Amino acid sequence: MFSINMNVQESHIDYQKVLDGLHYPFYFEKCRHDFIESLGKSIDKYHDEGINVLLSQMTVKGTVKLTILNHI
Repeated sequence: MFSINMNVQESHIDYQKVLDGLHYPFYFEKCRHDFIESLGKSIDKYHDEGINVLLSQMTVKGTVKLTILNHI
């Protein structure tokens, strides 16, 4: 499993002080790029080789409250 820590923009936090569901895809996209880069290539490099790396499935399990830890 690949995981990263991210800074969350305060404007992406809802009135309950948790990450607004509208913004999940943004953070998944950032994670996708970071994962590909951890393999030693960029998404652009794969694209240049005719390979489009796409997210085909995602699962979100709510185990902890996502709150503002850092500000961008």
